[in-house]
Amino acid sequence: MWFVKIKILWFIAFCCAVQHISAKTHHVDSTTGFNQLVAQAVIQPGDEIIWKDGIYSNIDLDLKGFNGTPNQPVKLRSETPGGVVFTGASRLNIGTDHTVISGFHYRVTSNEQTPKQIISFRSRGNIAASNSRLTEIKIEEAEPGKPILQKSKWVVLYGQFNRVDHCYFVNKRTRDNLMTVYLDESNMPNGAWHRIDHNYFGPRPNGRAAGGSSNGWEIIRIGDSRSSHLSAFCRVEKNLFEGCNGEIEIISNKSRDNSYIANTFLNCEGQLTLRHGAYCVVAGNLFQGNGHAKNEESGVRIIGPGHKVVGNTFIGLSGQGERGAIVISDGVENGAANEYEPVANLEIRSNTIIACRNPIVIGSFSGKVHPSGRVINVAPQSVLISDNYIVGGNPIVTFLSQSKPDVTFENNIAYLTGQDSQKIAGSKVQFSPKEILWQNGAATTTNSGKSLSTGITRDNVGPSW
Repeated sequence: MWFVKIKILWFIAFCCAVQHISAKTHHVDSTTGFNQLVAQAVIQPGDEIIWKDGIYSNIDLDLKGFNGTPNQPVKLRSETPGGVVFTGASRLNIGTDHTVISGFHYRVTSNEQTPKQIISFRSRGNIAASNSRLTEIKIEEAEPGKPILQKSKWVVLYGQFNRVDHCYFVNKRTRDNLMTVYLDESNMPNGAWHRIDHNYFGPRPNGRAAGGSSNGWEIIRIGDSRSSHLSAFCRVEKNLFEGCNGEIEIISNKSRDNSYIANTFLNCEGQLTLRHGAYCVVAGNLFQGNGHAKNEESGVRIIGPGHKVVGNTFIGLSGQGERGAIVISDGVENGAANEYEPVANLEIRSNTIIACRNPIVIGSFSGKVHPSGRVINVAPQSVLISDNYIVGGNPIVTFLSQSKPDVTFENNIAYLTGQDSQKIAGSKVQFSPKEILWQNGAATTTNSGKSLSTGITRDNVGPSW
């Protein structure tokens, strides 16, 4: 019996070796050459397609007709990391599974020829990719300047189990989300399960400067109002957002069961907005402002039921009202998918809020009329705010709901400054001003010993080149 087992193991090892040996390397340097390679149907699991270094204009690639495997993905990469620069109206469509694309540099010139989607995880024939990866990619505006109303997206995710990581996105001028996740209930009833991690999302100018609508300038949007009832199960983690000033929603969550974990938002005039959907987790993120005079730096805004906001750090955010550090919105009774679903069963726990103008706001948009004509007047219900640590803020909690919200405060600690007088039921309030000490890249509040998150830095994200 042992002899038979050994023979089987040797056979498996032999098959693996044959597969490895059979993997081929293909060299290309043009759209024509790439299309010919695809048309020949010779690309097999484990193959590598290497694009020759250089600067290329209007390169139009459509990955289709081949797939890798979990252990042998097909790889499309630049000859050297960052050595291939695509300019003009270049675009990439990925309609293959288990494919890894890396090392390319896109320099986008925003004009009428800009593609509607620079990189899409779907072929021109509408075949969505799954289990594919975009990594070590740069996309940046070739001519930074004022935003324009021309619409384009830089990365669009379809399919399931795709990943975007260690990429660099800077200075997007065109209107529309930088990165969009589309959900299709018929093709993925069990969720999308995409992962967006370790990316650098750099400065984006405020869309109001384009002269049109201030809506539609987000960095990331997951889902939309039509798919807000779907569970996406996407994970956005360990990314750095810096100077992302396109609009109030840096991230616009519009689906269910997504996680936003350990990201850093640095000097951004906006917020992570749970706009539609339910049961999302916002945990371990750092939101840090610089007291900007425009008073638009914010943290998290919550709409809808079942969310958890846990273990985040908010420092020096100048926003107030609907742009406070943690904002809980009023809703529309029996609202439509594109309106404001009332907040219920919300947990806000173990967050640290330091030197923010409005630490907690309850009932934003109360009494206002939604564009649909419906009044936003349903106060948050079954909200638990517990074990949070707050220094400064005047007032600590801002109540805007015109009807009575159902909020329970438990075991919160607030250090108030000399101008503050508010007490929070069920919480410990101390009336002694505290200072923040920065030592060795970490923040500590005096007399408390509480260490604050240092967040993600440029060294932790983006391409290695």
